[in-house]
Amino acid sequence: MINPFQSKQITCPVCLEISEISVLISEVFGKYFPVTHEKDQYVSQWKWTDEQWQHINPYLYSIVMCPKCYYSNFIDSFTDKQKSTTKRQMRYLKEKLNEISGFEKDLIRKIAEVFLASQTDHSHETAVMGMILTIFYQRMIMERKDFAISYTLPGRLYLRLSWLYREQFANGQKDENNQCAVTPIVSDMLDTLRNFHSLNKQIETQIKTMNEESSEQVYTIVLFLEEATKRLAEKTEEILSHIDSARGQAGDERSAIIKKSYTLWNWLPKNEAQAVAMAADCFVQAANNDYEISEKGACKILELAAYLYAKIGNKEGSNNCLRQIINLCYNQRMNLMKKLQKNTSIAQKSDIELEVKRLNTYIEDITYQYKYEENQQSDNFPSADA
Repeated sequence: MINPFQSKQITCPVCLEISEISVLISEVFGKYFPVTHEKDQYVSQWKWTDEQWQHINPYLYSIVMCPKCYYSNFIDSFTDKQKSTTKRQMRYLKEKLNEISGFEKDLIRKIAEVFLASQTDHSHETAVMGMILTIFYQRMIMERKDFAISYTLPGRLYLRLSWLYREQFANGQKDENNQCAVTPIVSDMLDTLRNFHSLNKQIETQIKTMNEESSEQVYTIVLFLEEATKRLAEKTEEILSHIDSARGQAGDERSAIIKKSYTLWNWLPKNEAQAVAMAADCFVQAANNDYEISEKGACKILELAAYLYAKIGNKEGSNNCLRQIINLCYNQRMNLMKKLQKNTSIAQKSDIELEVKRLNTYIEDITYQYKYEENQQSDNFPSADA
């Protein structure tokens, strides 16, 4: 039986300390996989190969945190092998974090304490808190105008935050992760109760076939089992009551911390629509400014941004992305046509012609897709200003 959580050694890029933390096993190991995708890349259903872990939502564990300095990010950022530009950003972030004091420092500490205390049992609120803190760190880095900023990462963070909000809303603000998170001792007691009940039924059936003396002896055993079952049931209910009470208090604490985050950091998106809008804005910035993104990659990012804008009813934003995609495709096609005019081999010429054909089809598909969506309702999705 594989444990879905594994102990992993991480190197914090900010404080450079090495720590041992528990992380959810990576999707690449094939222990769980997406069943359905939505157009914004959100996986609405995961399938675990081991049914007992089916209640675990990977999105709740996408952020990890350094237990020493509280820096948080996706797991792939915790390494001692970084680009020189990233190292400069991390040094700057360390300086800024050392300057933080007062209410802001207290809030970061509270978020970290709750997040680190439940590494293998995150609720949606805990995951939201981790995402909020990660976004806070990225915004601090983006304040430095002389850094070569990548907008793809904050775009991913805002998009992930929107998914967490979506799941909270879909579950009526309830945390479905906790409904299966019964402690092992209570789980064992419940199994014992079921075994007692099954055994009683079997004995009652056998009593009918026994003589009077034997049946009286067995009936005494049945009464004993029934009394033991009753006491065990009462104890189980008592434990469950304590668990529910503790979870209620923890939930109240997490909600209070999140509300304080919204008050102190008023730029934070407070609902899915606002998070979607900020994700779309970041993706547009990434497509236009991130030098490491190819033209083909920029088209894909803009396509996602266009969908996100359309989702919240921002037709102007969606249409602007559409126009940028078409312009990029036209530029690519023009450059390919220039290559065709040069002396090229038959194989190269064939490849270029196929790429031109692909671009033409892509332009037609994108144009049709968004012209169609312009005429549709935005699925009654609330405004990002709500």
